[in-house]
Amino acid sequence: MTKEQFKAEADYQMALLLIKNLFAQGLLTDEEFKTVQGKLIVRYQPIIGNLSP
Repeated sequence: MTKEQFKAEADYQMALLLIKNLFAQGLLTDEEFKTVQGKLIVRYQPIIGNLSP
């Protein structure tokens, strides 16, 4: 994994944690969560984070 890939992975995981917290607090609907998660995957193209459900 290159430094750029590692940074993208770390940025993705941090953003995912943020939207998971927003979802848990009821500030995002299930549909909104899935939409944002999809956009994060496109933006950061995570290698490891994309493997988890």
